[in-house]
Amino acid sequence: MEPPRLPPDAVAVAVDGSDGAARATAWAVEHARTARLPLVLVHAAPAADAYGGAVWTERPEAGHVLSREDEASLGAEATQVLDAAESAVRSADGELPVVRAPMLGDPRVALLDVARHVGLVVLGSRGRGPVRSLLLGSVSASVARHAACPVAVVRDHDADPTVRRVVVGVDGSEGSRQTLRYAYGFASLRRAPLLVVHCYWDVVAAVNRSLDRSISDEEVADLGVVVAELVAGLAEDFPDVEAHVILRQGLVDTVLTNEAMPGDVIVVGHRTHRSPQQFLYGSVAIAVLERAESTVLVVPLDTAPS
Repeated sequence: MEPPRLPPDAVAVAVDGSDGAARATAWAVEHARTARLPLVLVHAAPAADAYGGAVWTERPEAGHVLSREDEASLGAEATQVLDAAESAVRSADGELPVVRAPMLGDPRVALLDVARHVGLVVLGSRGRGPVRSLLLGSVSASVARHAACPVAVVRDHDADPTVRRVVVGVDGSEGSRQTLRYAYGFASLRRAPLLVVHCYWDVVAAVNRSLDRSISDEEVADLGVVVAELVAGLAEDFPDVEAHVILRQGLVDTVLTNEAMPGDVIVVGHRTHRSPQQFLYGSVAIAVLERAESTVLVVPLDTAPS
């Protein structure tokens, strides 16, 4: 039996039976329903556990989506995880198309493979792994760093999948232009207001960790022009989005996480392959992930012109 093919542009969510995965699933269901996209339930069983209690005619490759026949060989726990997740989805939306994607091996490898075929991967901030004490679990951090598609990391307290507001940081670079366009599209889809934050960084702010130092009128005017150019065309493309622009001085990760509140979604761009000149900008996404108390949506920018 052939393994299922993942629908292009689908919303994929990692399920492992944890409370964090349940919250991520609720968020993913709401997004898939709103976007009218199918939902993929991804569960990766550790290869050692799976092979210990199963008989395989050939060893599946890591990251390979298994057939329903092979899924039965994964064992009762894996089947229960997928059954429970699918049941929760059906209870929330009985019409939503659902694809089960049982996989073997390291969840990070499995999810990165899935990210090559879908439009969005949704994760809880922590799963059932051994690194529970960290704010951001090892799987979430790895997938957000390296995924080929956008990754949403849903925080533990975000039990309500409704998006209250979208917060995005811009700095005038080409990467921030693409991130801003994605944020506009996401805000339009989820019918949420958009807060555009222009972060003004300097050495003094970096040392003092200050967000609200006064800057000159000329500097404010210059920054206003940059932001106006960024949002001008997008306001026409997304007339339904109520956008507000603010200027803040300080480190981007500090500014964005201080502006966002529970129920918000922070949208931030990330380059998984960075030149030394891009290192500071590219590391902002991971810093935001580590600091944020709200859900974070990381948008890969590797295909963006430099």
